[in-house]
Amino acid sequence: MLMSTIFIVDDHPVSQLAVQVVANGKGYDVVGTCDNGHDALVYLRNHRPDLVVIDIDIPPPDGLEVIKRLREENYPGGIIVLTTHSDQHFVDRVRAAGANGFISKNNQLDALADAFRAVLNGYEFFPQRQSSSGRPDGIQPEKDLLSRLSNRELQVLGYIARGELLVEIAEKLHVSNKSVSTYKRRIMEKLGLSKTLELVEFAKRNHLA
Repeated sequence: MLMSTIFIVDDHPVSQLAVQVVANGKGYDVVGTCDNGHDALVYLRNHRPDLVVIDIDIPPPDGLEVIKRLREENYPGGIIVLTTHSDQHFVDRVRAAGANGFISKNNQLDALADAFRAVLNGYEFFPQRQSSSGRPDGIQPEKDLLSRLSNRELQVLGYIARGELLVEIAEKLHVSNKSVSTYKRRIMEKLGLSKTLELVEFAKRNHLA
């Protein structure tokens, strides 16, 4: 019986190793790893592993964009997102992009083996939708605001929150400085903010930094 094959996309060596250890321990064949979206797409256009395990926050294109392109190009395998993000809006975005599973690095690494088994058998593996009950006033509206942002705008917001300069963001995304400025302006308009400091504080409250 052939072993199921897994390809890992993560720019954190420790996370790569953790996935490999779990996969090998369960009898899966890790056929390769890489640390950025560009190399992932090059590999996956020429190979068809049964499962891709990918982080969202990888060098361009980011994980969401990689997933979207793979599905547009009819990649038939399973895709599991393994990320430090755990908020519901991230779960919703990766699901919409075409992922089959979602695991937070913060507290669910022990669920990797279950996720592998589920997705490789044709099922989805997502956390239960978080309830809004018991949350402080004002938190849910901010989550609703985040849903207005495109995936690229969310990516730019994350870079800004981490203190990246516009010119540095432009270089990472391979776009012009003007394009990044436009993204920033649109983000602030959609969120109803007028100052960069407010933008950073908003992002940190919503675990985007």
